[in-house]
Amino acid sequence: MNAKAQAVVTTIPMQEASIDIWHSKYQLKTKTGEPVDKDINATYERVAKALAEVENKSVRTQH
Repeated sequence: MNAKAQAVVTTIPMQEASIDIWHSKYQLKTKTGEPVDKDINATYERVAKALAEVENKSVRTQH
């Protein structure tokens, strides 16, 4: 991201409905219901790592 784009990036807070959907559909939990993903960023990291694992290593190093 260039400097101009960084200057205009704003953080939009998660809406309550969005958080509820994340909790119910996307947050990884154990069989007993304990959360594995402590926050949405942990979910992003988990998914990104899983996607990267199946990608060809030579492709990963290009980016």
